[in-house]
Amino acid sequence: MQDSGGRRSLTGPMRIGLVVASCPADTLVRIGWQGAGNYHDTAARLTVVLRSWEERLGATVLRVGFDTVDLLVERPAPGQQAALAVAAEHFAFCPDNIYQGAGSISQYARELTGATRWSFWQD
Repeated sequence: MQDSGGRRSLTGPMRIGLVVASCPADTLVRIGWQGAGNYHDTAARLTVVLRSWEERLGATVLRVGFDTVDLLVERPAPGQQAALAVAAEHFAFCPDNIYQGAGSISQYARELTGATRWSFWQD
């Protein structure tokens, strides 16, 4: 189920899981997540990116699915220039957000400007 912004809705049924991790970014490695197998051979590389976003932007893991990751963002990109840089990082993290979503990094950056929730799916 998606909301009007194209993100998966948080109103559907979900399960709660507890994961022992030193920070939310470590969640994917700790659970052995393999949902990004089409692009990344291990979740460890994604965890490095998640840690960076956590430190710089206050982005924390909200939900993990079979091939999805949702983040809450405390300090989103405030303008187009900052959003372009973040959009390029998102492209490296999850190309499907651009290829099967916005269509271009510049369009995706417009969608990211001020966004407090990021959703990724690995197709």
